[in-house]
Amino acid sequence: MKIKIAGNQEEKNKVSISLENNKFEIVDSDEDYILIKSSSPNSSIIGKLGDEIFLVDPLKVMYFESDGNDILCISRDRTCYVREKLYQIELLLHEKKFIRISRSHVINTKMIHSIKATSNMKFNIKMENGNLVTVTRSYYHQFKEYFRI
Repeated sequence: MKIKIAGNQEEKNKVSISLENNKFEIVDSDEDYILIKSSSPNSSIIGKLGDEIFLVDPLKVMYFESDGNDILCISRDRTCYVREKLYQIELLLHEKKFIRISRSHVINTKMIHSIKATSNMKFNIKMENGNLVTVTRSYYHQFKEYFRI
């Protein structure tokens, strides 16, 4: 959800303090403010593989990938499907250092093995499991700013 808080700086500060007291994080992004409801410290995601359902520990997840209408969760232990959409995962796991790098990937920044700049404003990222994912041009500047590179 994106909102813009109109008013003088004092009013904006009051609204910001009230939201933060109610466990919302405010991310300043250009002119918009993005409000993120803080998740519980031990939040898990429900994964499904065949007829087996289990909890996925976000700390073990390498990345999430969209595959058509399905969202794959690639973790150290297994690959499974999750119900959440990528934008929901991005918001839910923002505090756990997950970032969006393309329309089809949200990655765990703690699971990055290496980053290689390529031509045309892209980065190739090698994850700890050896898989390669690409930061697309749309997310290039956001990625650079996140890592201060």
